[in-house]
Amino acid sequence: MLLLLLFAAVSRLDGFILEHNRSQVQATAVLHCAVSAKRHIKRLFAIDVPPTRILLCDNTTQFRHLTGRADNTVGLAYPARRFVVINASADPLSAPLKSLLRHELFHIAVYHFCRRHRTAIPLWLNEGLAQLCEGRRLTPDMERFLRARAKTYAAAALLKNRYPKDHFKKRLFYAASLSFCKFLTKLGSWRSFFTLLAKGYTIDEASVGAFGHDLARLMKRWQEETARSYSILDVLAAIGLGGFVALLILVAVFVFYVRYHRAKKELIRKETDSWLT
Repeated sequence: MLLLLLFAAVSRLDGFILEHNRSQVQATAVLHCAVSAKRHIKRLFAIDVPPTRILLCDNTTQFRHLTGRADNTVGLAYPARRFVVINASADPLSAPLKSLLRHELFHIAVYHFCRRHRTAIPLWLNEGLAQLCEGRRLTPDMERFLRARAKTYAAAALLKNRYPKDHFKKRLFYAASLSFCKFLTKLGSWRSFFTLLAKGYTIDEASVGAFGHDLARLMKRWQEETARSYSILDVLAAIGLGGFVALLILVAVFVFYVRYHRAKKELIRKETDSWLT
């Protein structure tokens, strides 16, 4: 009943049902994006997106009312119930509709794939592949933090099977998941990976078949490769301009302190020599 009050129109295309308050032209454009996302997922991962309902909210208030989310989320999938809620008022530059639908529909597709084949994939892999599917790129600051973590052999610890509560740690979790999935893409095929899972292989067996090693070994290789690109420039970029100026001041103070004490010792030595002569 609540949905009937919120959405006045229903449009359908290729298994998708869109509930909205927009014109038919706009609704058709959204549905075409969904169909395109469905084909994209099939092409990359060889898995199917089941028939799905899409609820297109007019504004943030309506979106939060339906989802109960008070953060900056602009799209949310409910895989078990096969529907996606989209905030149509979100900035299209920060959250393009095509990317948003690819991400959320992937979650639905992989959930039903796992149920159908009685398997499961870790949360970090689910989120990493969803970001890979949408075409997301790592930001320069996240790349620097990952290189720093990898240098201290702590990058693999970011790949957790739960969402961190801290906002910054959550960003690192998403960044590490995406980075690792991109690393695996260079080694093999995700289509092969999901095909092996569908045949009854375990996650590690499918990883060996698709990428050459089990996940533990692949994580170690990813961490080593990420750490190799770490440099002093990452340190300077991480501390920022203010930190760099502070570092220069500390170095200058240290140099002054050393030279002052050397000059003092030299002066005492000369005075001692003069007194002895």
